[in-house]
Amino acid sequence: WAVRMLTNVMEHLARVLLYKYCPERAQLGLKTLHQSLPEQILNEVEAIYEQITPSNHAIASSKIRQLLTKEYAWILSQVNDRSLIETLLEEMIKVQSLSKK
Repeated sequence: WAVRMLTNVMEHLARVLLYKYCPERAQLGLKTLHQSLPEQILNEVEAIYEQITPSNHAIASSKIRQLLTKEYAWILSQVNDRSLIETLLEEMIKVQSLSKK
């Protein structure tokens, strides 16, 4: 269950990243990541997918939150009504900050 949840998160986050870096290919989803994302972002996405296992769920979650932190401002800039997503993103990122204490 936990692995499937993170896989779903990454499928959606990948589309968001594609929309930012290569909007004309965003609808293609995962099959276009290698051709469409900048190398640094692609490396981060691949590193997350490598950790999506039952034993490394926490590592994958942490890496997802780190990537969301980097993309936070841009994501919010693309939403007409920030109130629809801002609280959720803040809570996800806050979880990362709390886990470091």
